[in-house]
Amino acid sequence: MSREQTQIPWYKNYILILAISIPLLTVAGSMFTIYLAISSKDSAVIETYQKQGLTPGKRSVYPNEIAITGDISNGALTLTTDPAIEEPLTLILEHATRANLDQELTLNAFSPNVYPISDRTVEDIKGNKWYVKVHPSNDPQWEMVGQSDNRHSDAEPSISLTLP
Repeated sequence: MSREQTQIPWYKNYILILAISIPLLTVAGSMFTIYLAISSKDSAVIETYQKQGLTPGKRSVYPNEIAITGDISNGALTLTTDPAIEEPLTLILEHATRANLDQELTLNAFSPNVYPISDRTVEDIKGNKWYVKVHPSNDPQWEMVGQSDNRHSDAEPSISLTLP
């Protein structure tokens, strides 16, 4: 009782077609990828980033034009810059572990380079770790960053802010 083996044409043998089509599709996909790599121009991800050595880093947008530092202490943000700034600033407080405690406040100048901070905000800063950002409200040309780590102290917070 032997069965007759019938020969089927090669184009009806699905296993053979599968075995041939996978490498052919791989070669075609590779050639298309090479075409895309050659025909498209290289561009930076973000214009403000540059690569120095093996580490990409954000370069200063205003390397020689702006020199500004800030300090949050005694219930006020005090800036050190020339000329003096009186435009409204945005103060962003990001809690280190709880996003629901994050705050964004608009500060108005009390006098040139001096921005009062509410007592409630000062109390919130006490006893926690915060990441602090300050930039102009209307036109964020620059941004100062700093952090506060008052977890083990109930003293008045003091935070130094600098340009990144």
